[in-house]
Amino acid sequence: MSIIGIDLLQHHSLLIGLREQRLLDGNTNLSVRLTSSSGCGLSPVTVRRTTDPFYRQLLDKCSKIYQTQPKLPCVPSAVTHHIITTEPSVLSKARLLAPGKLRLAKNEFDNMMGLEVVQPPNRPSSSPLRVGDG
Repeated sequence: MSIIGIDLLQHHSLLIGLREQRLLDGNTNLSVRLTSSSGCGLSPVTVRRTTDPFYRQLLDKCSKIYQTQPKLPCVPSAVTHHIITTEPSVLSKARLLAPGKLRLAKNEFDNMMGLEVVQPPNRPSSSPLRVGDG
């Protein structure tokens, strides 16, 4: 499986049809079916390696663009962002996930924390993790 970055999609005029689960070439209208490696929609967009030879060659040629980085590069800056609130979060009623989906969501969140993409909440009334159901 290959993870596709938005810069690759934009550069090659590729469009994502979420409802149809297809990757569409905006210039030729050719398309390939998208898949989710987890089966529940928690992972980034992926394309099967058994795709049309044109797309396979394109993906192989640009493999450095869409490979997952072990840790995002640190960009030095004096700017920091903090959102400090004093009121409880506004949220909808929580619903339980199926055990398999919950495990995948927790693993993905732990992975994002390891990459320092997200941080754990610092107060008990923080909003829960929102997970789309496919």
